[in-house]
Amino acid sequence: MADLQAMKEDYIQLKEQLFLNQFTQAERKVFESTLDQYSVRETAKILHREEETIKKIRRKILRKLEVSSMKAAIELYGKVTHSCTPTSSFFNDGTDKERVRFL
Repeated sequence: MADLQAMKEDYIQLKEQLFLNQFTQAERKVFESTLDQYSVRETAKILHREEETIKKIRRKILRKLEVSSMKAAIELYGKVTHSCTPTSSFFNDGTDKERVRFL
């Protein structure tokens, strides 16, 4: 069962990476700071950028994700990365051996 849990965790981590890979390095840093609940001002200080630069990057993120707010962007991230987690039947074919199905 530990292997199954590790596979599920790897699956979620891969989905997170795929989601974040659509961003430039700067966008990713800003988005991650938003996930960590830092404000624009705090993000600017952490990243050594102007607040206006952070706001501009946030607008680019919103356009890429086709959402109207960072709250909606975070909700989308949560839906994409933590939804449709495979069930044990995805990893197990009903025999004693756990297997992964590849499509």
